[in-house]
Amino acid sequence: MKLLWAVDGWRAGNAYGMSVHRRKLKEALLAAGVTITVDPRDDFDLAVHVQVPNHFEPIPDKRNLLFTATELSEPLVWGETVKEAAVLCVPCEQNRAVVKKYFAGPVEVCPEGIDPVLFPFHERKQPGPDETFRFLFVGNDAEKGSRKGFHIVLAAFQDWARSGKMPKNCELYIKTSDLPGPEFRTIKVPGAPVLVVDTRNLPVAELVALYNSAHAFLLPSQGEGWGLTLTDAMATGCPSVWTHCSAMLDYADATIGFPITEFKLSAMRCSREEPGANPKLCYGAEVSTLSLIEKMEELYHDYDRALARGKAASERMHSRYTWAQAATRFIEICERAALLPILPAPEIARVQA
Repeated sequence: MKLLWAVDGWRAGNAYGMSVHRRKLKEALLAAGVTITVDPRDDFDLAVHVQVPNHFEPIPDKRNLLFTATELSEPLVWGETVKEAAVLCVPCEQNRAVVKKYFAGPVEVCPEGIDPVLFPFHERKQPGPDETFRFLFVGNDAEKGSRKGFHIVLAAFQDWARSGKMPKNCELYIKTSDLPGPEFRTIKVPGAPVLVVDTRNLPVAELVALYNSAHAFLLPSQGEGWGLTLTDAMATGCPSVWTHCSAMLDYADATIGFPITEFKLSAMRCSREEPGANPKLCYGAEVSTLSLIEKMEELYHDYDRALARGKAASERMHSRYTWAQAATRFIEICERAALLPILPAPEIARVQA
């Protein structure tokens, strides 16, 4: 099979999201023997766009596959050109349910993956009372305090410390890139030893070392298209806490970690709106600080059980959710898509209207 890789390099997507997805899937497809071209004048079976919908630019008179994702209950931005895709591909079942409201053609699910070489299982042990127990949060949106749950993590850590119930060796390490100020700083929180904020751009090896240094990983997210930081943490065996919604329903459960199942749905504006139109809302899961504290306490005070779940998570990620397995699934999707008729754009618009 020969694919046109229609979007290469950075463009839309950040270091933890679409750009990593695009790069790792391409590497896995090449390793599986797929021929990839980046020249649209070349002959190819299918044009593949790993991209957000509003940046989708279909190749005229060719079959175009858009591999995209949405984190919340609705697409935040939905470009008009999406209707010209032959097929949509998404990482999880929740995404399929959302985009089928907008797209009449085939919608396929292809899970993303972990790199088993970069993120092998890392043996952890219960720290002693005088050794630091590190809770790790990795994610952007810190300055806005929105989707990834930065504001919930920070508030929960502070509330837990103020309550006097936090063990004295607990540390919160926040790895983000959105906060102004020094790239690396420590903040004293009353009742807790330290809070670390790290906004540096880390090489991959240092990022992996950071995951391995953590005793627990936190992702109280409002929603994920996949959740690469969570699956990478799980791949290392790091006991994890996450909001049990969106993509996480596909690959995670209480046998491999500590899902937060109690949350409320918060409404927010989404999508582009015509002048004078009623505001369109999407919904994300909002976790309370109390729910997150309860999971942190449960994990900390029964760390042997947490380690067992972390090991089970690593085994699941390495056996089911590698980029090589994602490539195998994606090739199957592309083979079916390559058999679809090529319709001119006006006909596509009429069929999908």
